[in-house]
Order: sequence, then structure tokens, then C-alpha cells
Amino acid sequence: MTRSTRLLVVAPLAAAALALGGCVVTPDVVEPPAPCSAIAVHPLAQCSQAYVLEIASVVVSQQQAVPDFDGTRYLVEDADEVDRLEAILNPTHPIATGEACAGGRTTVLEITPVAGAPFVLETDTCGDDGTATQLDELASEWRESGVFPVAP
Repeated sequence: MTRSTRLLVVAPLAAAALALGGCVVTPDVVEPPAPCSAIAVHPLAQCSQAYVLEIASVVVSQQQAVPDFDGTRYLVEDADEVDRLEAILNPTHPIATGEACAGGRTTVLEITPVAGAPFVLETDTCGDDGTATQLDELASEWRESGVFPVAP
């Protein structure tokens, strides 16, 4: 048998077998690339796209070793304010989490994302981390505004 004759015989037989057997040929499923965390200190090697964190709400508090410092936990659910936090957290740069230091202010963000499990992000003003500074400034603004309710 020649090659073209084999192809003429095999192709219809294969098509008939697939039709009779009920087999459905599906295209290859392409898995989306693994997202990178917005708050990963070291991006994962398999990451190929940035993860976009969408926040439903955040409970914010700050601590500093000074007399009468307001360490109250405040609930922030206002969409515009949450968008401001997302704008700080979503760019693809690392956030250094650290230990409190003498004279520094610690910011604690208890984040509830739209999807996924809640998590806590703690930063301080001890180092030279621009993101931690932005988070400290935003949290200080929220704490000092008197607009947000005390968290349950």
C-alpha cells in the first residue's frame, strides 16, 4: 500500500471510530499563567502576571510608644478609600514587613479581599521602605480623620 492509500483508508476509519465511540476531540486547554502576589517579598519564578488585589474592607490600626496614642481599630469600607489602599498595594513592588523599633510607628492592616481569605499586613516606619511610608501616611490620615467607625 502506498502512503496516500493508507491515509485514504485510515482517515475515514478513524473518523468513523470517533463518531461511533462518542469521543469528542477537545482543543488543548491552556492554563492561565500563575499570578504574582501584590505583597510577595520575592516574586515567584513561575509568576507571569501581576495579581490584582481587590479589597472589600480593611480594619486599620496603628501603634506607637507615645503617651495617649490612639491605637483604636477603625473599619474602612468606603469604596474611594479602599481604592486608595489598592493603589498602594497593587503595583508590582515588594513590601517589607518588619519588627517594631524604638520611636517608630507600626501600622496593622486587616484586609478582607473581595475574593480569597482575609489576611493581615503589618508594616512599620523603621526602615527605608517607600510602600510602608505610604501605608503609614494613609492609615494615619484615616485614624486622625474621625470619619471611620470603630471596628467590631
